[in-house]
Amino acid sequence: MQTKAFTTKQNKGLLTRIISEATIFNPYKMKSVKVKALWDTGATCSVISNTIAKRILLKKICYAEMRHANGIERVPVFVTGIKLPNQVIIPELTVLSCKPIHEFDLIIGMDIIAKGDFAITGKNGNTKFSFRMPSIADIDFTT
Repeated sequence: MQTKAFTTKQNKGLLTRIISEATIFNPYKMKSVKVKALWDTGATCSVISNTIAKRILLKKICYAEMRHANGIERVPVFVTGIKLPNQVIIPELTVLSCKPIHEFDLIIGMDIIAKGDFAITGKNGNTKFSFRMPSIADIDFTT
């Protein structure tokens, strides 16, 4: 797989959350939608909103328990595809689904983040976020 990367730089000070665009698509039908995605290192797996699952005609494959700040919830599970800003396509990914999450329709969890190299810097009081996939090198600030 060819390595692809993207970087977003915000000159608005230090950010409290990392947001990017992404495309969610139905891997079995020609349906897709661009969404705002929240990158969440505290999420074990990726999550899409029920609204998007319905819009692109995803079929529920089962239910799973989702643990979050408000407790435990039984939620539908779908198989979807995701295209990241660096044009990396994850053709089939099992995701949980929930009610819309503020202004986000996708939470990118560690099931995606751990497959790449992920870095956040705060130089000069501004946030810069970079992601490349697949992972090609260790990032170690102590050497």
